[in-house]
Amino acid sequence: CADLLKPPSTRTTPLSEYCSDHPTMKLDLFCKECGVEVCRECASTRRHKRHEIISCHESINEETRKLGEVADSVAELLEEMRRAVSGVKEMKQRVRNRKDDDITATREIFAALRKAIDEREEETISDIKEGADKSDKALELQLERLLLLWSQLKSCLQLLKKTSKEKMRAEELTKRRMILEQRRDHLRLMRRRSRLDPVRNEQRKVKFEDVESLCQAISKLGLIPLDPSKCEVIIPPAVIVKKETTLMIVLRNKNNNLVTGSNKAIDVHVESVQDGESMRMTPIKEVGGGRYEIFFTPSSCGYYMISVLVDGVHIPGSPYKTPVDRDYNKMTEQDCDHVMTHYGGNKFGHLTDVAIGPNGEVVIVDYDNRCVVVLDDKLNLLKVIRGSGDNRLVSPDGLAITGNIIAVSDCGSHQVKKYSLNGNFTSQIGGHGNKNGEFNFPRGLVFNNNQLLYVVDAWNY
Repeated sequence: CADLLKPPSTRTTPLSEYCSDHPTMKLDLFCKECGVEVCRECASTRRHKRHEIISCHESINEETRKLGEVADSVAELLEEMRRAVSGVKEMKQRVRNRKDDDITATREIFAALRKAIDEREEETISDIKEGADKSDKALELQLERLLLLWSQLKSCLQLLKKTSKEKMRAEELTKRRMILEQRRDHLRLMRRRSRLDPVRNEQRKVKFEDVESLCQAISKLGLIPLDPSKCEVIIPPAVIVKKETTLMIVLRNKNNNLVTGSNKAIDVHVESVQDGESMRMTPIKEVGGGRYEIFFTPSSCGYYMISVLVDGVHIPGSPYKTPVDRDYNKMTEQDCDHVMTHYGGNKFGHLTDVAIGPNGEVVIVDYDNRCVVVLDDKLNLLKVIRGSGDNRLVSPDGLAITGNIIAVSDCGSHQVKKYSLNGNFTSQIGGHGNKNGEFNFPRGLVFNNNQLLYVVDAWNY
């Protein structure tokens, strides 16, 4: 029956009024299970006996009804689509109107800004011109004063040069006279001794035949001047706040020989970079062999500039920028005041870092108690890592975890030490210095995705 509703050009079989099995019977029935037209004889046969059989007219009416329902649903769908398209058009128009309004408002704002900037620019230019005129007048007046002062200083300098030359000539003549008198007295004494003791005279001759001994004797008399470019100072690698520090100064003359008895030629100034406090360091103690000691006690942490002058000239490297830090190997009274947490009867001190282990362990660095505390995920104490011997923690600061390995930065020993979560020591690297593989107060630690350890070195930069 469905085939009957199709156009003649699309039907699968040609139309026929009679059954092919029963030529005398018309095809006036329709089998709904098989979907074909049958005659009354075919409907009573075994093949269609239990199937639902209806007339062809009823089948056509049912298919027509179904097609009508489909057409109604399609019409509703088309109406919804029409409404949606109209809504999109309205939204598009609103967006277009809103865009035009925004563009207009933006243009008005920029116009107002341009007007304000132009007005401000004119005011600023006028202020700058007025300030420049005043500055020019002040500079001209100051320049006149400087020129007058320069002429006065020039005349004073000429007078000082003249006076100093005369004084130097007088001092040089006096020194030469004294040296000649000393040599004459020495020769007289040697002549007397040689007459009295010929053996001793021969020994003294041998002594002065040694060039180095002769140069040292001459330098003691002050005949060879000091050379600041060959002098040096030795500063300790670690300067601790509020602790006396010793500076060692070595003096040499132009022949590179050590010079003694020249305390007054040394001038040392120490200045704090933070607060600008400056002091001249005295007294200077001679310890022999051309070496001199000077002592100073820094009052605060930070940087100090140490200037060492010999005969008024800076020695190589002066002024020296020296870092001053606290003593990480001792716990002060102020450190004890950092206790801020109590847990299970165990006191925590100054906590500097924390990390989470692979199984949820909480690992804490306790700086004041010089240890690493391992807690479980419920904050129950599992392990306290302190180390022993050479791997003992002195001043732990930073922390990093990879797998079951804990890396700890130890500022006191200038090393990075590794332990397992069970507290067993595995390895350590570093030492105090500024070369490869050395640290100067290591602080923060972190592992990257390739298990490489990055270290923040506080004083090596």
